[in-house]
Amino acid sequence: MIRLYHVMLTMAFIFFSGSLGAQVPTGIPPFSSSAGGPDVIDLANLNVHLDIPVINKPGRAGLNFTYDLNYDSSVWYPVGSIGSQLWMPVSVNNWGWRGITEVTTGYVSYNSVTVPWCLVGGQYYGQQTTDSNWVYHDQFGVPHPFIGNVVITQGAPAYCNGSTTNLNATSADGSGALLTTSGETA
Repeated sequence: MIRLYHVMLTMAFIFFSGSLGAQVPTGIPPFSSSAGGPDVIDLANLNVHLDIPVINKPGRAGLNFTYDLNYDSSVWYPVGSIGSQLWMPVSVNNWGWRGITEVTTGYVSYNSVTVPWCLVGGQYYGQQTTDSNWVYHDQFGVPHPFIGNVVITQGAPAYCNGSTTNLNATSADGSGALLTTSGETA
């Protein structure tokens, strides 16, 4: 009877779980197998991580000032179901390049999709950009996701009724982090 229960439970997990797509972790994940010279290659996902020192100044009481650039080669991830997947960039803002200031401030990442907007007489007169999947990565690298979108309509005539939205959200993980964004109409 117990074996039948375990088989049924396993079948339920398989049946109700969909295919999950995930981003390739960037940087040098803890306990990862990696190899390489100045560039470090994660042998599990083949992400190439490169740190480039820009300025390093010694400070008082151990408070040194360091600013480095780093690059991660995994800038694309698959979106959609198997057979009809599209490759989307992880971030169109930096294409794998980052300034290392996360130690003190953290950083925010999001996905951006732009589509034609305001079809009049067979021609589009503007575009609409939707920014979603907002995540604040704190100074320890812990991601804090936010639920919500920012929609920005650009270049469309006034009669197209374009919209611009703002996002004021508290993180979905219960950490209490607050994200406030504002869309601007151009």
